[in-house]
Amino acid sequence: PKSNVHNLLKEASSVLNTVIQDYKFLPVFLLTGYVDREVSRYLAKLSSAWTVQGRLHDLALILGTSYKAPAGEDPFDVLYRFYRYLNVSHVLLYCDVEVRLKVVTEAAFVDLGLLTEGEAAVLEPAGFEKRNVVLGWIADLFFTQVSRGAIDQHAISLFMNQLCQLRGAGGTLLVLDENFPPNTMTAMLHLVVDILLILLAFCTPFNLFVESLSCVQVLAMMASFLLAMSYIGLLNVVRQVQTPWEGQGADCVNADSLLCWSEQTISCLLRLRLGTRQLRSEEWLYHPRELDQEHSVAESLGIAAAAFAGSNTVSVENGEVELQTVLHQRLLSGRDIE
Repeated sequence: PKSNVHNLLKEASSVLNTVIQDYKFLPVFLLTGYVDREVSRYLAKLSSAWTVQGRLHDLALILGTSYKAPAGEDPFDVLYRFYRYLNVSHVLLYCDVEVRLKVVTEAAFVDLGLLTEGEAAVLEPAGFEKRNVVLGWIADLFFTQVSRGAIDQHAISLFMNQLCQLRGAGGTLLVLDENFPPNTMTAMLHLVVDILLILLAFCTPFNLFVESLSCVQVLAMMASFLLAMSYIGLLNVVRQVQTPWEGQGADCVNADSLLCWSEQTISCLLRLRLGTRQLRSEEWLYHPRELDQEHSVAESLGIAAAAFAGSNTVSVENGEVELQTVLHQRLLSGRDIE
């Protein structure tokens, strides 16, 4: 009887091996294509996010080097409007993809000094087109300054090219974030992988069973576990790269860092032609509305103040001049700067 059972187990193992060899191509083929697609989409999201950031910096560089206020006018007013609109357009982009920023309202932008109450009232009913509305404001303000002679007409082509690329890169990021594979395809993939794991769980112990060892077959158990974890691990990789903005897993993308980095760079580039005196002055960044002491701006926008480690400086004739903006300092402290 013992030999009969042994022979029966060998025959069952042989049959299961044949089934696995014939079947495993399907889940491996589907899983390979699935992982490749989702990883490529993840990398495309990063590329679009960096493209948006680069175009914002390019626009600030163009404005900072080409804008020259007419005689008798303060350049800070116009430059601050560009500063506000560029940063608002950036935050609004991530309000559509970042879970924490989806709750941001126009009132938060008003409290921060990035929108006036009138602008917030115009922007609120725009719905999903808020970012495009702000980009329209940027273009309108730019052409207004061109018509006043504050910006040379030769900058029009370069500026509009960068602005259109900014709009396109932002739109690409939104599309990529919603471009999930079909649900039926995902469900089928999980089904065939689960079937393969069940077959491996039955077959591997038979194949690796060693009669001379004890009844506890450690090698067989470890092999079964490692084989199963290989497939389960790839499925978890896909889950993580599908939602990089949620802050979970080793490959999450920190939108806070992108927003804060761009804010500092935009502030610096817009003031390239203002000279040492203006670099020392931050008065043009103040907003008359008092900040609510009970709720920090960092909490209102969902931006981590920890992203601002250290301060940025630039060398000028009289030494190093601090370039931290009031927005930067407010996010750090959560209160008005005296």
